[in-house]
Amino acid sequence: MNIRVSVESWGGDCGPRPQSTTTRGGGAFRISQQGDQLTFHLRQARTTRECWSENRAVRRVSSSYQAGTWRIVCRTPASDSRAETGTYTIQAVGDDRLQFRDVSRYDWQLNESSCVGTITTTQTFTRIGGGAAEPEEPP
Repeated sequence: MNIRVSVESWGGDCGPRPQSTTTRGGGAFRISQQGDQLTFHLRQARTTRECWSENRAVRRVSSSYQAGTWRIVCRTPASDSRAETGTYTIQAVGDDRLQFRDVSRYDWQLNESSCVGTITTTQTFTRIGGGAAEPEEPP
């Protein structure tokens, strides 16, 4: 996983300044499919219909699927002093790989500090078992 950080402003009240990093992949998890939507069975299940942010104030603005690419756009309400906008893209690359990209922009106003930056996370998921994604029965 590659995490690239671009900081525009980082005041004293913002806490530790985020840093770019690269980590090794690893670990297995299951992906299930229902129609043209995917569910990633991670510590917390994630889908191609919802926001991938840990911030509970973030809400989905739009989601789409076209030609093997899922795109979800999410943001906090305009009144939130910890503004966040995330664009999550998952793209099928061949039969055995998915590329995930999260571009999240933060614009926080904390006390007298402005905390503004963009964090871009990219990760490639590779199928290690045989067969197609497991279909899931509708609820």
